[in-house]
Amino acid sequence: MSRQTVVLGAGMIGVSIAWHLARRGRSVLLIDRRPPGQETSYGNGGLIQREAVRPYTFPREFGKLLSALPNRRVDIRYRLSGMLQFAGALYGYWRYSAPRHYERIVAEYASLIMLSTQEHAPMIEAAGAAGLIGKEGWLEVHRSQAELERRQREAEDAAVRFGVTHEALDAAALARLEPELKPGLAGAIHWTNAWSVADPGGLVAAYAESYKRQGGEFLQANVERVSQAGQGWRIETDSGSHEADEVVVALGPWSGGWLRDLGYRLPAFVKRGYHMHYGAERRGGCGTGSPTPTSAISLRRCAPASGLPRAPSWLASMRPLLKVSWMPPNAGLESSIPLLASGWRRCRGRARVPVCRT
Repeated sequence: MSRQTVVLGAGMIGVSIAWHLARRGRSVLLIDRRPPGQETSYGNGGLIQREAVRPYTFPREFGKLLSALPNRRVDIRYRLSGMLQFAGALYGYWRYSAPRHYERIVAEYASLIMLSTQEHAPMIEAAGAAGLIGKEGWLEVHRSQAELERRQREAEDAAVRFGVTHEALDAAALARLEPELKPGLAGAIHWTNAWSVADPGGLVAAYAESYKRQGGEFLQANVERVSQAGQGWRIETDSGSHEADEVVVALGPWSGGWLRDLGYRLPAFVKRGYHMHYGAERRGGCGTGSPTPTSAISLRRCAPASGLPRAPSWLASMRPLLKVSWMPPNAGLESSIPLLASGWRRCRGRARVPVCRT
């Protein structure tokens, strides 16, 4: 059976594209080897970052690059083979992080990010997923006064140029808002028009159900081959072949390989992150975290998800650094989270998001 469009990959990007195409009356088939939202989108940071109008840059400071060479930092890890394999792409990333290129990129990038919450809003409503969304924003907490002031200047610029809303908090205001944090912090920026997602994979699944209610089809199958067939495309899976006028490749970290097979050479590579979960022993609950000893962390209140009780906070690294491979297990974990007051314990950490059981 032929469709107008086949979308490969049922993560947030693929499902969103399929949802919009089906809404516009196109015949769409969405294909993934797993149910929607069960791969990379399952373990994302859980934020719709309306404030993130500045893309992460490659570190350009000589001191930062030099400190990364021994490969002993928690926030930057690399494999030499991977660095050599992606040397061209990494050089391009470094080059276009230079100020004269970066400012042009910011304007283009921000034009998309500015639409993020307003584009999600009708999908959330159609999917009946409002219970997964929090609109309280998130906190970017700083130890360094100088770094806090630098970020405040960027926040003010983003407010004027891109409509980002925020509230600057000094140390006293932060302590009143989050008394579980240890004293000695410089303050925080409260990004107020970002939204939080209690269950990222669940939101993707809800969007997928809404897509199917609009007449879209989903096929759980392994894609084996994609090839041109006349003016269209043939997609061969382990459950049969399908034809379409158009193919959308939304396979996340696997997209590069498939696109190369189709003759497209894009300067793309995988940037890995990681999650660690922390629970409050006295209160119960579960948060997710990335235990990097940075000068800034993100902190937001957790909404209930998957039957878990509410927790005081969620910790996740938000520092703009490249992570080329996994962080080694237990690499300085206990010494790298000095921000929380007593009564917290670390739960099991894995490459995918683990469940913290109190």
